[in-house]
Amino acid sequence: MFQFDNLTHFRSFFSLKWPYTMRHFFIMLTGIELIETIRQNETADEKALAKKCGYATVQKNGSEKILLTSFYEAILIAKGIND
Repeated sequence: MFQFDNLTHFRSFFSLKWPYTMRHFFIMLTGIELIETIRQNETADEKALAKKCGYATVQKNGSEKILLTSFYEAILIAKGIND
């Protein structure tokens, strides 16, 4: 995880021009937040649920990729199944 010394650097990062504005940031839920989100959205399909929990990325060509393996691993870790 990276830290910013002050908020000015953070604001200037988002004011950069192309290609930097084409970047997307997804915050991946973990632990109890992940479990709670899954329980609240039980009827959603796996890909939509993984995307809602932040397990998606945008590739260079602009297409979206769902990170199901990382999503399933995070669920196992959140439930305490680490082996």
